Amino acid sequence: TFHQVVDEVTVPSANGNATAIAVNPATGKVYVAVTGTQAGLYVGDPQAQTMTMLFQTNVNGLGNITSIAVNDLDNVIYAVGTTTLHAIDGATDTRVATIPLAASASAGNLDTRLGIDRVNGRVFVRLGSFPNPSNLVVVDGKKTIAPNTPNPNFNTILATVNLGRESNNATMAVDETGHRVIA
Repeated sequence: TFHQVVDEVTVPSANGNATAIAVNPATGKVYVAVTGTQAGLYVGDPQAQTMTMLFQTNVNGLGNITSIAVNDLDNVIYAVGTTTLHAIDGATDTRVATIPLAASASAGNLDTRLGIDRVNGRVFVRLGSFPNPSNLVVVDGKKTIAPNTPNPNFNTILATVNLGRESNNATMAVDETGHRVIA
């Protein structure tokens, strides 16, 4: 099945587009952000060939999701849209946190503004607020600090780092070996 289409699933929103997609290797589920009349974050089950909305994004000021990242070690999915970071439990597909951001994480058309260091659980969100300087927000995404000991800082913002000014399009990468972000 290398280099061939094995199946298709229709985006469940009239006049909508898929804006981000990610696969959770721990469960095999596919997470898709969709715009349009039924904008939201969906989870796809490849075995059942179903798409289920986890939550809507065109209500209560929530913006469309533009990036999705998966921490398969902790089974947590992160999705960011405009000024909100969403954390989803990959085992139950329920949103466990909505983290407000100080600026937009959806500034450009060709952005990579969300990344995870799966080893230490750090979640990185690049915020753009042109003409003001951009910032990198660091969130603690590690569920446990020791076996069976919940992390009291799970899904809290640990730091905000000034990155300087950008011109709306930005990208970044996470180096899990060196535990650093290139932004």
